[in-house]
Amino acid sequence: MDSEKLVEMFEYIEQYDPKKLHGLLIIRNGHIIAEKYTFPYNEKFTHNTYSVTKSLTSAIAGIALDEGIINHNDRVLDYFPDMTFGNMSEKKENMTIEQLLLMKTGIQWPEWDSDKQIFEVWENSESLLQYYLDQPIIKEQVGKWNYDTGAVYVLGAIIERASGMTLNEYGKEKIFDRIGMDSLQFHVTNDGIAHGGTYSR
Repeated sequence: MDSEKLVEMFEYIEQYDPKKLHGLLIIRNGHIIAEKYTFPYNEKFTHNTYSVTKSLTSAIAGIALDEGIINHNDRVLDYFPDMTFGNMSEKKENMTIEQLLLMKTGIQWPEWDSDKQIFEVWENSESLLQYYLDQPIIKEQVGKWNYDTGAVYVLGAIIERASGMTLNEYGKEKIFDRIGMDSLQFHVTNDGIAHGGTYSR
């Protein structure tokens, strides 16, 4: 590793707004060769991972599928027999875990449409689970990909019900403790459900 390049990099950072840097860690051949943080950040400061959380939930779902506590063909609504939902249809009744994983449920969910603001309304609803599963399914959209944080949230709720553990507990036991991720926490919503779609730290 060229130490002169490292010096140039740090000089560049100092020159062009060092406060934009939260932390920098360079590891080569298993050894830390450079580490820098700017106040108030340090090696223990946790950051919101936003939609990276979806990948964590998907990894946890992979373990749950492998262990057989859920099945990709399971019907979503079967996990919530104590709840009733609006806009029922045959497509909604038959919505599967696989469709949640692939974001192909057909649920009317214009998350990236700034005019609709569905994400903000959903996030501020009394029950995120109820709000999402109350939405209608657009028959022609079933099987077509649509970016859908709500689908991953519901997937996390299913894992919690199937495992009898919180998403954080199940993830720590099966994955995170084993790889040294000891600070991860999922945000818990008004439902008392871990938010598997965003906001983990």
